[in-house]
Amino acid sequence: MRRVRDNPANPARLLAVAMFASATLILLLGHGATFSGDELVLVTTSPDLDLHTLFEPHGGHLIALPRLVYRVLLEISGLDYLPFRILAVASILVAVGLLFTWARRRVDPWLASGFCVMLLFYGADYLHMFQGNGFIVVSSIALGVAALLALERGDRRGDLLCCLFLTLGVLTYSVALSFLAGVAVNLLVQRQRRRAWVFALPLALYLAWRIWLIAADVPGDGGGIDIYSLLLVSGWSFQSVAGVLGTLSGLDYTFTGGLVEKVGPAGPPLAVVAVILLAIAIAKRGLGPVLLTAIACALALWTMQVLSYGDAAGLRIPGADARYLYPGAFVIGLVIFAAIGPGPVPGRYLALFAVVVAGSVTVNLMTMKDGADLIRDSASQVRTYAAMYRMSVPAPSPGEKPHVSSSAGIMVAMINSPYGDLGYRLPVLLEEPEPDLEKLDQVMAAVVPFQVTPALTGGVACRAVTSDELRARPGASLLLSSAGGELLARRFADRATALAGSLSPGVVYRVKVPGVGQLPWKLAIGSGLKSCHRPA
Repeated sequence: MRRVRDNPANPARLLAVAMFASATLILLLGHGATFSGDELVLVTTSPDLDLHTLFEPHGGHLIALPRLVYRVLLEISGLDYLPFRILAVASILVAVGLLFTWARRRVDPWLASGFCVMLLFYGADYLHMFQGNGFIVVSSIALGVAALLALERGDRRGDLLCCLFLTLGVLTYSVALSFLAGVAVNLLVQRQRRRAWVFALPLALYLAWRIWLIAADVPGDGGGIDIYSLLLVSGWSFQSVAGVLGTLSGLDYTFTGGLVEKVGPAGPPLAVVAVILLAIAIAKRGLGPVLLTAIACALALWTMQVLSYGDAAGLRIPGADARYLYPGAFVIGLVIFAAIGPGPVPGRYLALFAVVVAGSVTVNLMTMKDGADLIRDSASQVRTYAAMYRMSVPAPSPGEKPHVSSSAGIMVAMINSPYGDLGYRLPVLLEEPEPDLEKLDQVMAAVVPFQVTPALTGGVACRAVTSDELRARPGASLLLSSAGGELLARRFADRATALAGSLSPGVVYRVKVPGVGQLPWKLAIGSGLKSCHRPA
């Protein structure tokens, strides 16, 4: 064991094996995944990508580079989702590898390797692990860590690289701003004001973009900021630490197989211990530039998050929102490594840490499975609704651009997408369970409603029909119900549950049915229907 421990190449070898295992497992578990709602916005806006669209905010974020990447991949592989998933996995491997490189210079390499192994199997943040757009967030983290590594060179080339990485990060996602704050603190604390351009240029680029949004009155989709939320930074930061430590350790597994909705019971005590240990480390070794840089990255990240936690996209919960876990885990890792400091760790402590890592990985293997199940369920719903819109809604006319800020607008825009068809074929769709098909009928009738209006009754003849006889066709049908009631419809399901309209007793109605595509609607009413026509 001593020989294994003392070999300086072994920590990197352990991490390499874990990277291979993690990448393989993510790709296998995530089979059947498809584009998320955020990704579908990128898909629908890619065909007409121009400079204006390139710099439009998405959820309040500047994502110019990801828009370009999605455009290129869509042109190459269409709606094949595997390339996007591979890109997301690659970004995780690169980010973790860079963090290991940064950490091993400051702590025992076994500590760096063990923590990074935990990140590779961090299934609590399944969104960034199994969805293709995880690369947007995680690559911005990778660029931020790369900027910190370049800054350490202390020469002109390192400064140029640091500025480049920060600029690319700013163009990728807002998480990179937290690393920009860390670089700024590092240089200012060390009185390196002549090197301030390293962070000033990417910061100026981001501020220029924000000014352009205001000057050009560019509409946004979320991203609202509440300045009063600055009062909540301390609470948000503590709960973020608690959420990350509780889920990363595996001690806060929910045992529900669903989303984490709140910080678990183990998180707060772990956060208290972490704060105490950080205070002890500061008391012993002081606040050096490296530790200040790491703390600045963490506080900047959590400040940005709390400023927009209650925007138009809905409330977010610190430590319990999967979108925040990976970024939080990385900045916490920076603080831990900077606080521990250099020097070998006694074998008994390494053995204890190995137990922690093993517990984390085993529990998070289950969270990976749970997350993959949720992603596949979501993918099935996306494909189902894409098929529904394809068969029910007219395709946009040439030059018409549906409003993609809503789910309905996204699905309409996906009809006749130049990149392919995302929806299920009809035989696959009909294999869904009956309750799901009934729900689908109801949604379809709400999205493209029937038109039910009273009709002139002079000279009409009516005969009783059953729902199987009355196959609704595009255009208008004349219907009569002696007792009246709700007019129900079915298309995929065996039972009519979709509300098409209401009929008053003894009144003839003109029922105009939306386009039916491959499968006709069938109408029914509890008191029976009569089909009417005007005799020739």
